Amino acid sequence: MDDYESNCIVLRSIFGSCLSDINKLMPLWHYGIILPEAAEECCLCSLLNLTLVELKQILEACGLITINNNIVKFVCSTSGYGGKYSWQMFLLKNSLSDNYLAQMNLSKYKIYQNNHWYIGLGYDRSFPINPSTQFNHKKTTQMC
Repeated sequence: MDDYESNCIVLRSIFGSCLSDINKLMPLWHYGIILPEAAEECCLCSLLNLTLVELKQILEACGLITINNNIVKFVCSTSGYGGKYSWQMFLLKNSLSDNYLAQMNLSKYKIYQNNHWYIGLGYDRSFPINPSTQFNHKKTTQMC
């Protein structure tokens, strides 16, 4: 195993551990994985206190996204990607396999791009909620 691959494994572990801790400590809330920083109440970079550029660098180094000519693509399954690490594998290895991960089109952020990937983090699974209904039912931020 070369140094780059070793560093990727360590970074995935740290990033996964961070999301697992958030998942145990916070109520259910959906975060846009790559939303503009202006969407503070629901973007993952704000939750993690990172800039959008830093989050993209971490996700790319983890093998969870690819960036080519400034176009971001999510690695959602291993098929068709030459066996690369995927979000499903990442969630499974970090005990987050029950968490909501889907691409949603929310009119609130349509000016940035048509669809956004969201991850649902949190311990309260007693009521059904998705990223779209989140904004209708909860008007305050769930951030620490």
